[in-house]
Amino acid sequence: MNPDLRRRTLPAIIYVVVIVGASLVGNLWALVLIQVFSLICIYEFISNSFKEGDQAISGRYVVGIILLGALLINLVHNEYIWKALLWMTTAVYTYNTGLIMSRGSSVFSHGNVLMSAIALALMPFLLSVHQLMLPGMFHYTLLGVFIILWLNDAGAYFVGRAVGRNKIHPTISPGKTWEGWIGGVLLGLGTAWIVS
Repeated sequence: MNPDLRRRTLPAIIYVVVIVGASLVGNLWALVLIQVFSLICIYEFISNSFKEGDQAISGRYVVGIILLGALLINLVHNEYIWKALLWMTTAVYTYNTGLIMSRGSSVFSHGNVLMSAIALALMPFLLSVHQLMLPGMFHYTLLGVFIILWLNDAGAYFVGRAVGRNKIHPTISPGKTWEGWIGGVLLGLGTAWIVS
């Protein structure tokens, strides 16, 4: 077995067991799991957005976004707040895309990290919380989304290793290739069709 694949396998198995277990038990455990993941994701996002030596600033942002995230999770069922978050996310994506296309470099200045953390790291979790608060069996849909993500990732990894030649962005992720990306998208779409 490839050493890189062996290193990824055990954490992946634990990750899958935790997510499948929480999803099958019901909405409450899925909600707890989402909140834990959102905190980890926010911490990683903000920590990686600052250069070495900016830990003090990074720490303040992490605390701020965690408090804001906790507040939003409790208010996300409010229709007006939800619409405002969707509009804000659209604006942040548009702004960041424009910066990437014009500069071709990192978009995360100090002033942009907080809004980007909400739109890129927190918003997917808020969407899940929003759905879990509605009546129904959303935890099964959530599990379906995770299955699509896992197989998309697996497709990108294996196709990229087998036939990947053209790098997407070597300075950010040296191993990612366009061929792997296409393989991941195709497997993800096929999985989405089966799951649906």
